[in-house]
Amino acid sequence: MHIGKRHKSLIDGVDVMSFCSDRSFPRHTHEEFSIGVMTERGHDCWCCRGLVEVGAGDVIGINPGEVHDGLGRKDAPRAWHMITISQNAMAKLIDGRPEDAEFSAPVFQEAKVSELVLTSVSVAMQSDAHAEELEQRLRLICA
Repeated sequence: MHIGKRHKSLIDGVDVMSFCSDRSFPRHTHEEFSIGVMTERGHDCWCCRGLVEVGAGDVIGINPGEVHDGLGRKDAPRAWHMITISQNAMAKLIDGRPEDAEFSAPVFQEAKVSELVLTSVSVAMQSDAHAEELEQRLRLICA
């Protein structure tokens, strides 16, 4: 089972997506920064920093070019939200160069960041959403 939904794009270079899947994804990379939260169950993930386990409530951070995969668990679909941020959009959010931005770990437990990601997704899902609200939260996430 695999369900993915892309929410409306409020800011150029920023995509907000939600997934529910038991599918495994082979090793791959992205050109963007990605940050998200696992909301149900979890998966194992190999990344350039080794094998990590991602559980419900964990924050996922992926830098551009980092090789990673996602190993689904049979009959146990996990759910997560992801925000991808282009390198140009990241430069604007941090008022610097994208090379100056980096998620320090592929998985971390940080309640404040988790809440900011979840509220950012919630903002993007609202029919009357405003780009300024999302940008404000993303600046806090990337600080």
